[in-house]
Amino acid sequence: MKTIKTLSMLCILLSFMACKKEQNDVAAKDNVPQLKAIASITLANPCAIAVSQGGKIAITEYKQPYGSTGTTKIWNSYTDLMSNKAPAYSFPNIAAEAVAFDKDENLYVVETEQTAAVKIYKKVILNGLERYDAWKTHQGGFINPRGIAFDSKNRLYLADDGNDRLLRFNTPYDN
Repeated sequence: MKTIKTLSMLCILLSFMACKKEQNDVAAKDNVPQLKAIASITLANPCAIAVSQGGKIAITEYKQPYGSTGTTKIWNSYTDLMSNKAPAYSFPNIAAEAVAFDKDENLYVVETEQTAAVKIYKKVILNGLERYDAWKTHQGGFINPRGIAFDSKNRLYLADDGNDRLLRFNTPYDN
């Protein structure tokens, strides 16, 4: 029994020492975790990014002064983006700070200025050709909506910064 207690104490001590060493290593790097990028591309003023389940990538650009018209761009794949291909689709936005794709690859863009809304761009396939059409604009008394995400049930979550609230919408596309 004494041996088990001694081993337990030794394990606790070693765990504490390992934890302490990790804390010291982080402190030595100014408490900033060090990430190592495996790829990089230069884009003018990127602000928000979303990746669809099918691999499309949407990026919004930020323009000065704040609240100016920018552009949302969609590439069909990460490979297209990294090879500097032109985006497959692009459309103007105003201070778009968040984007997300739903399970059907419709694109939701959150604009914080002027409209303070969630804009939905519907993925349309007509005669075998794909495009994105402006579909709906949801304005729910938002003030500086800033972040959006979808869960596995395709419910939309919205961070409404100016109203100090988080919202969930079960069927945002259908409303």
